[in-house]
Amino acid sequence: MERPAEQAADAPAADPAAAESDEQYWKAVLEAAGHGVWDWDIASNSVRFSRTWKSMLGYADHDIADDLDAWVSRVHPDDLQDTLAAVEAHLEGRTPAYESIHRMRCKDGGWKWILDRGRVFHRDAHGQALRLIGTHTDITERLALEEQIRALNADLERRVEERTAEVCAANAALRESEERFRRLFEDTRQPLSLMDAAGRFIAVNQATLRMLGLDHPGQLIGGTPDKVSPPTQPDSRSSREKALEMMQLAFDQGAHGFEWEHLRANGECFPARILLTAIDNRGEPQLHVVWSDLTVQKQAQARVEYLAYHDELTGLPNRVLGQDRLQQLLAGARNNGMALAVLYLDLDQFKFVNDTHGHAVGNRLFKQVAERLDAQRRAADGLCRLAGDEFILVIGEVALEHAVAQVSVRCEQILASLADPFRLDDLQLFASLSIGIALYPQDGTEAEVLMRNAETALSWAKAEGPHSYRFFESNMNAALLRFVDTREALHRALEHDELVLHYQPQLDLHSGWVVGVEALLRWQRPGVGLVPPGEFIPVAEESGLIVPMGRWVLAEACRQAAALHAAGWPALTMAVNLSAIQFRQRRLEVDVAMALEASGLDPRRLELELTESVLLHGESALQQILSRWSAQGIQLAIDDFGTGYSGLAYLKRLRVNKLKIDRGFVADLQTDAENRAIVQAMIQLAQSFGLKVLAEGVEDAGQLQALQQMGCDQAQGHFYAEPLPAAELMRWLRQADSCADVGNDTGNESGPSSER
Repeated sequence: MERPAEQAADAPAADPAAAESDEQYWKAVLEAAGHGVWDWDIASNSVRFSRTWKSMLGYADHDIADDLDAWVSRVHPDDLQDTLAAVEAHLEGRTPAYESIHRMRCKDGGWKWILDRGRVFHRDAHGQALRLIGTHTDITERLALEEQIRALNADLERRVEERTAEVCAANAALRESEERFRRLFEDTRQPLSLMDAAGRFIAVNQATLRMLGLDHPGQLIGGTPDKVSPPTQPDSRSSREKALEMMQLAFDQGAHGFEWEHLRANGECFPARILLTAIDNRGEPQLHVVWSDLTVQKQAQARVEYLAYHDELTGLPNRVLGQDRLQQLLAGARNNGMALAVLYLDLDQFKFVNDTHGHAVGNRLFKQVAERLDAQRRAADGLCRLAGDEFILVIGEVALEHAVAQVSVRCEQILASLADPFRLDDLQLFASLSIGIALYPQDGTEAEVLMRNAETALSWAKAEGPHSYRFFESNMNAALLRFVDTREALHRALEHDELVLHYQPQLDLHSGWVVGVEALLRWQRPGVGLVPPGEFIPVAEESGLIVPMGRWVLAEACRQAAALHAAGWPALTMAVNLSAIQFRQRRLEVDVAMALEASGLDPRRLELELTESVLLHGESALQQILSRWSAQGIQLAIDDFGTGYSGLAYLKRLRVNKLKIDRGFVADLQTDAENRAIVQAMIQLAQSFGLKVLAEGVEDAGQLQALQQMGCDQAQGHFYAEPLPAAELMRWLRQADSCADVGNDTGNESGPSSER
C-alpha cells in the first residue's frame, strides 16, 4: 500500500517516556473495555495486535504474525478496497481519523463485522505518518440487532401502510359497491333478475330483456313469472301455481334449480334453466334469479338424437331405425294375416362414379337416388339406408296370394324411377339398382332371417347383371354355404401351399415354333383333388382373396419362367392373367416389380393378360400403368377379346401388344359362318393396329387350318397340349426338342415344334 506524504502534526513533541506510559495505560483501558488494539509502525511495516484483537477472531496469540499482511489478508475481498481507501485518506491527512466498518475472516472460516478506528500517532518533520494506532471492535451482534430493529420498524411501517390502505380500500369499496353491483348486474351477458318475497320482479338486466324480446324493464318489473310463461308447463301444471311452488322451495332450501318453459314477446316458446337463490337485502327476503336459455342446447341434443337414428347424407332412417320399422311392419303383418316383402337394394357400380367424378359428386348423386326411392315409398312401407350404397325397403300390406306379382310390380316401378338421368350442374349421370327380395312368411318369419335372405337374393341379382331383381329361393342358401365353405378353404389353401400352376404352350402359326406358355392357376384341394379355376376364381374375386392369390401367381410364374430359361429355353414368354380387382388395390405395380426382381426374369419375357373388364378400371390411370410397363419391356395382351366392353378407342389409346380371341369364337369356327366372320374381323382389326393375335381353345386340325388361312399369328389349346404341371411341361418341351431344334435360338421364338 502506498503512503503519500501527510501534513505534519500540529502538536509539539511530548516527552517520550511520558508518552509511552500514557500509551500503555490507554491500551490497557481499551483492552479492558473489550476493544482489540493494533499498533502499526509504518516505517518497518510491522503491526502489533493485542490478544483481544486476535481472540476476537478466534486466534491464539501466536497464530497471527505481527505484519500488515496478517490484517489485509483477513479483510473480506468485497470490503478491502473501501477499507484501504479509508486508511490512505487518513494517512494523507484528508480525514481527521481512520474509520471503517468491514468484515474479517475468523479462524473457523466465518466472518465478523468489525468497527475499525485509528489515528496517526507520530509524523516526521515533513508530516509523513510514522505510526498509526487504532482499535478493533466486534459489532456483529450490534449490526444484527440494528438490522432486526430496522426490519421491525419496516414491518411496522408496512403494516401501518397496509392497514391504512385496507381502511381506505374498504371505504372506497363501500362507497362504490352499489355502483359496481349495478354495472355488473346491467352489463353481464347472463340474464339476471331480482324478485321480492311475493314473486314480483323488482329488477331485471338488459340480457334478460333481450332473451325475452322485451324493450324496457317496465314491461317486466312488477309482474310475476307467469307473465312470461305459457299458461301451462310441459307437465300440464299451471305456470302460476308451479312458479309459486318453485319460489317457496328456494326460500326453504336456500336455492333451487329447475327447467322452465318461457314465452318470448313474439309468442315463441323456449326452454330455460332457472336458478333461484334466496338472499337477504337489509332484512328483506328476496330471490336472485339466473336464467340460462337452453334453446341451442336442446336443438343440439335433438340433432344428436336424430343422427342416432337417421342417415346424415340422405335424411333417411338408418339401420337401427330401419330394423325397428321392419319389426313394427312384421308385427302388423302377423296380426293382419298379410304378407310382407324385404327388398335389399344396391347401386350398381357406384364406385366408378366416386373414382371418376369424386366423392362430392357421388354424394350428390346418392342423395338424389335416395329421394327417388323415397318417392316410391308408401305410408305402409319402410325405407332406410344401411351403409355404403345399400338400402332396405320394406313393403307392407302385401296380399298373401298375390305377393310375388304385387312385389314384382313394385320392383319394376323402382327400377323405372331411376331410368331418367340425374342432372348435377353440368353433369348428366345415370344410376341403376340391383334388388334382392325376401317374402314373409315363406322366406322367414324373423327380421334378421328376412334381411339375410334378401341379401343372398341380391348377390344372385348382381351376378345376373345390373338393373335386375331376384326373389329368394331356398337353394340360394345352399349356394351361399358353398361360397362360404370355398372362401374359408381358399384361406387355408394360401396358408398351406395348396395352389399350383399349370402351363399351356403357345405356338406361332407361321413358323410352328413355341413362343411362350400361359400360367393357369389350379387348386389341389385336400380330399377333393384338382379343382378347376372356374369353381374357385369367382369366389376368390368376390371375397378379395384374388389379390394375395394373384401376387403368388406372379411370383411363382416368374420364378418358373426363369427356371425354363436356365434349363435351355431362354426365349419363352410367360403369360400371366390379371384380375380387375388386382388393379383396384393400387399395389399391382409393386407386386409385378417384386416378382421380376425376386426371379431375375427379363421383363421382356413377361406377358400380362388383361381382361376387358379391366378397361373399366379408369382409362387415365390404366394408361399410366400400361405405359410404365411398356417402357420396361413387359408385353401386354387383352384376354378374351370380343366378350367384354372394349372398343376401337381403347385399342388405339392403350399400349397393348396382343389380342387373345376367346375360345367361344374358335369352337364353332368351321360350322358357324357368323363366328367365322367375327374372328376374321378381329384378326384384321388387330393387325391394322399392329397387334399380334392369339386364338385360344384350338382343339383340332380343322380349327388350326382355318385360323392359319385367316392370318392368325399364334394359338394355344388341347390340339397342342393341355395345361401341364411344370415337370411335365419340361418333358413336353424336351420331346419337342427331339423332333426339332426347340428353344436353342436366342431370338423371339424358341424353335420349331413337333406337330401332331
